[in-house]
Amino acid sequence: IEGVVASIETINPELHKNICPDKQIGPYEEMLENAKGLKKSMTIVVGLGEKKEDFELLKDFIKKHELDRITFYALKPITGGMFERGPDTEDYMWWVANTRIAFPKIEIIAGTTYKRITRETNSETKDEVKLLMKAGANAITKFPITKKFNSEAAKSIENNIRGSGREFVGTLTQLPDVDWDSEINSLDISDDLKADMKNKIKDYLKRMK
Repeated sequence: IEGVVASIETINPELHKNICPDKQIGPYEEMLENAKGLKKSMTIVVGLGEKKEDFELLKDFIKKHELDRITFYALKPITGGMFERGPDTEDYMWWVANTRIAFPKIEIIAGTTYKRITRETNSETKDEVKLLMKAGANAITKFPITKKFNSEAAKSIENNIRGSGREFVGTLTQLPDVDWDSEINSLDISDDLKADMKNKIKDYLKRMK
């Protein structure tokens, strides 16, 4: 393996007790302390009720464990849950930007969802991905690419990243010209598994086209 990830979710200890009492921070810290020779990462959810003063706690945590990466997620409210809305883009950006300022070399991943990109939530900012890139994110995650490949939302992401002045490695809109059967045949696996993979990949390609 290349590294380990501590899914902290929120760095405020009192908030953490209320939000995810079964995921205590202590064992994660112990894991990070013992992860010698591995890359180390953490995840944080923005919109759980954290305050800007909590950023000092985040800074201390990153420094203490010498983290290589941090992944931010914007809270995605669940119907019937305790939260009715996710964070505004400005609040989301604030955490990304301040982390980038404090840690110029850390890798920052920003989670986004189909609803946030298509403006089906409270966010009023049309170009959230572009703003997150400008705030200091290196990459995005959580976009349902096989379901929304080459969709208007996928095109929006590509345009947003280009608009931020950053280079987008890969594509969310153009399928590569690949002989998938040959690729699967080259794998060192059983013939039965190869047949299953060929059938499954047809489903994915049909959906993505």
